[in-house]
Amino acid sequence: MYPEYLSPDEIRKEATAPATKTAYTSGKHVIKKWIRDVLEKKNDAEGPYINTSGQIDVAHFTPAHFDEFIAYKRPTVQVSTLRGYHSAMNDVYRELDVEPPTTFSGKKSTTLYAGLRRMEATENQTTGPRHSGKQPLSYSTYEELCRRTLARDDGGFTHLFLTAQWNLVCRSVSVESLSSQHFVSADDAISCIFYKTKTDQEGRSAKTPRHVYANPTSPATCVVTALAIYLACHSALRAGLLFPGSNQKKRFGAALKQIISVNETSDYGTHSIRKGAATFACSGNTTGPSVASICSRCDWSLGSVLDRYLRYDDAGDQYIGRLVAGLPQNSADFAALPPHFRDNVSSEVIACIRDTFPALAREKNMKPILKLCLASLTFHAAFLKSSLPKTHPLMSCALFRDPATLQRLQKQLVIAGPTWMRPTGIPPYVHMFTKIEETRNAIDALKAELLDGISTMLDSRALGGSSLTAAAMKDMLREVLQDAGFHNTHGIPPSTAPADLGIPLRYPMMWGGGIHLLPEHFEFPNVGCLAAWKLWWFGNTTLAYPPFGTINTHDLSDSKARNTFYEWRRLMRRLIDGIEKATKKPMPRVRSEAEAERLYAIGMGTLTLKKSSRKRRHSQITATTVLKLVRLAENEMNPNYHRQSYKPRNKAKQHGEDEMQ
Repeated sequence: MYPEYLSPDEIRKEATAPATKTAYTSGKHVIKKWIRDVLEKKNDAEGPYINTSGQIDVAHFTPAHFDEFIAYKRPTVQVSTLRGYHSAMNDVYRELDVEPPTTFSGKKSTTLYAGLRRMEATENQTTGPRHSGKQPLSYSTYEELCRRTLARDDGGFTHLFLTAQWNLVCRSVSVESLSSQHFVSADDAISCIFYKTKTDQEGRSAKTPRHVYANPTSPATCVVTALAIYLACHSALRAGLLFPGSNQKKRFGAALKQIISVNETSDYGTHSIRKGAATFACSGNTTGPSVASICSRCDWSLGSVLDRYLRYDDAGDQYIGRLVAGLPQNSADFAALPPHFRDNVSSEVIACIRDTFPALAREKNMKPILKLCLASLTFHAAFLKSSLPKTHPLMSCALFRDPATLQRLQKQLVIAGPTWMRPTGIPPYVHMFTKIEETRNAIDALKAELLDGISTMLDSRALGGSSLTAAAMKDMLREVLQDAGFHNTHGIPPSTAPADLGIPLRYPMMWGGGIHLLPEHFEFPNVGCLAAWKLWWFGNTTLAYPPFGTINTHDLSDSKARNTFYEWRRLMRRLIDGIEKATKKPMPRVRSEAEAERLYAIGMGTLTLKKSSRKRRHSQITATTVLKLVRLAENEMNPNYHRQSYKPRNKAKQHGEDEMQ
């Protein structure tokens, strides 16, 4: 990340975070603008206040001038913003290696801001406070955002970023820096460790894990399901940053703003998620966790004394993890286990993980987490198929392209009953809910057993005469049970396992007066290069799509799909040529997922993509974009290539000429 050698001055600059540097720069610009617009016009003879290099000259710009600036800005901004200007001016002294005057940082300055805070409080009491910052996100609004982000065609990026920030109760910059090495399996949970936060820039505090839990009752808000969707859509993602690329926080903020703008509200932003999750955990119920646990989760200080005595412990953090996961607190379902496999080390589970998450399956710390992800995808398969469009990248992953494997895995799922997994983070009263539920189910089952037992006994004693028959005895017993208060029967709850998806048969499709291999209005999925390569050789059995390498333009109904097919075919041709050149053998027949991944790695290794000054998200680039970058690289290496300037054509004029002809 850093060069091998850095000078002492460069190391000192790293003491200030990049975001803080940006805030200081912004504050300095505001101060300099006030100097040019107000101070220089007022005291022109005392200048210059800004030197030739564009920096504030502290020899002429005194603390008294800065106090005038604060008084000038007071009516329009809050005290917190004024303190930010003070920090920016303090950075000016720091850069010049000059000790700030006592009138700037001493008692006089403290009294100034104390007066400002008192004035602000008085104004808020009499006229109402000026709105500052974003409002906390309520859980119902969070649920709605989860439903909207789930359907976005971005490979699960926005959905995972949202659910991760809510469940970890952290800042968006912390989510942006998440790495696969930060995750550790914690039995029925996934724990994440942050080594650096806003309040711990030097990584001095204890490295305490934050536990996140699945919510099998609400797949749209489940963070484990969100992680599974994202990793399955980006199967080429390797160990390292979970969100590779530059400024992913800004990317998420733009997506969130686009979604929220539908409701025409600007009260919410990225920080609303952290505010909302912390508020929901602390005040969203009447039996919330301790404030110490919440402060530890949010990385907030309790003060120098309490920080020494009230320390982190797993149980408190696990309880918060279950709360923010949205598990129903007033039900035995609060202790629900995540969907998992009865045999967690079966050969079929291991093979499916290798095919669905090929790049991360080799990482030791990720293996148990990927098993939870695979189980969540399998358990919620019916929901995902009904909620996502057919063009979503998830529908093209190995698991959803093989319905036979999906059905076999569904039979191995378990979420309750005797299992190897142990629930954690359960408060005592939830255990009572569980016992009450077990007692109710036992009573419900006893009624049926009692009737059947008495009926068998009567039949064995030949009590079937006209005065007393078995059927009459049953009716009498039912009346007695109803009089005793057992008239409201509760059936055994049906299994929550996913429905049998069925294996569709591939058949020719009739449309447009002909027979075709694809349905009318078919659209190519917006997938990465590896997923496109697998679709080219295997197709999608679940959606009854043949291998895309066997189709032709006759099977496509519109020009957009045909153009995409041409792009895919050119890309596959380049990959095949690269494989044949590297192996010095004809292209072999692709028979398995592992063989497809091995050949793809060889072929991609022979391609050269156009270089970029920005950090590129290689695992998230679509197939058509890869071809575009390959072409641009080929053009740059071609000495005979001359770029032609773009000339927009007059479509209306051309259309008129065509009609005349």
